[in-house]
Amino acid sequence: MARRAAIAAIVGAAAVLVIGCDLGGRGDRPPSPTASLEPVVVGVIASADGDPPNSGMGSAQLEDGSTIILGGTTQDRLVTFSGQLQVGDLLLAGPGNPPVWWADLDSKIRISPSPPIESPGVGRIGVPDGNCWSIGGGAYDIGDAIHFSNGLLLKKAADFHVEMDWIKDPFPTRSGDRFCVDREGHVTSLDFIWQPI
Repeated sequence: MARRAAIAAIVGAAAVLVIGCDLGGRGDRPPSPTASLEPVVVGVIASADGDPPNSGMGSAQLEDGSTIILGGTTQDRLVTFSGQLQVGDLLLAGPGNPPVWWADLDSKIRISPSPPIESPGVGRIGVPDGNCWSIGGGAYDIGDAIHFSNGLLLKKAADFHVEMDWIKDPFPTRSGDRFCVDREGHVTSLDFIWQPI
């Protein structure tokens, strides 16, 4: 009788652990977006004037020649896993200048040219590949668009695809997953899906 009770207690504890943990799963679902932020400005950064440099505060001149004022108290920089504001990044922004919200996407592939001879050891991030700017985070597939948990709403490209197509039910994506966005601000692929080992 005592042995059955002990076995039942062990089985019960194991069941609690299995239910309480996401063994082999991808983690919790991301929060549902509470806003729909569609960019009215989409452009590649030609130069950035930061205060301090690369802080995301200051201004960015886009390849089309327009200048966007960034930072301050009225802005909301959306988290996209981007680091510093740099030449070659893709800027997505809402209305206004300064915009009411903005996001900075790093190029998936960057070229770091050799440092100039007059300043050895100092390099700069070079020109991106122009095909994929990377954005991460939890997101939902809503048909013709991807809706990120932070509210960013980006249309899918006509040839949108999931790179790791063997993974069942990739949506909603989790925080470690990555998408590619093209120069027009369209999502071209779900590029990477984090899977626990």
